[in-house]
Amino acid sequence: MSDRIILDLPLPPSPNAVATQNPLHLHGSKRKYQKKCWAVAISQTKPPRDPALAVRVDAHFRVHNIRDEADNLPASLKWVLDSLRQKQQGKLNWRQGIYDKCGYFIDDNPRHLIKGDVTQVIDRKNKGLTLVLTVIE
Repeated sequence: MSDRIILDLPLPPSPNAVATQNPLHLHGSKRKYQKKCWAVAISQTKPPRDPALAVRVDAHFRVHNIRDEADNLPASLKWVLDSLRQKQQGKLNWRQGIYDKCGYFIDDNPRHLIKGDVTQVIDRKNKGLTLVLTVIE
């Protein structure tokens, strides 16, 4: 794995928007977003066969309006990080091809993934999320 990977991903839904959904609809929304996120990520940079033991992730939200309080931004990363990790729970039915068992980092527990800066800026033309994954040695 190179020392740094930059991924431009679709904007995840706000935790406030999905908190009131029916659990079955919520599960479907989560899977749909994770499929899209994984497809966009591997189209930009292929995941390494052997991810680094520890990775720091910095997230930069580009939003139309300031969307959430600052404490909600890390919570909205949950679906993104779940879609990019190597250790998946259950069936890998939303992954495709040779990258089925790959991931950009091993797992999202604090031993393998250190959460760094989470910022948001107003960008009305290019909404999205930029993740910067940096190897920690």
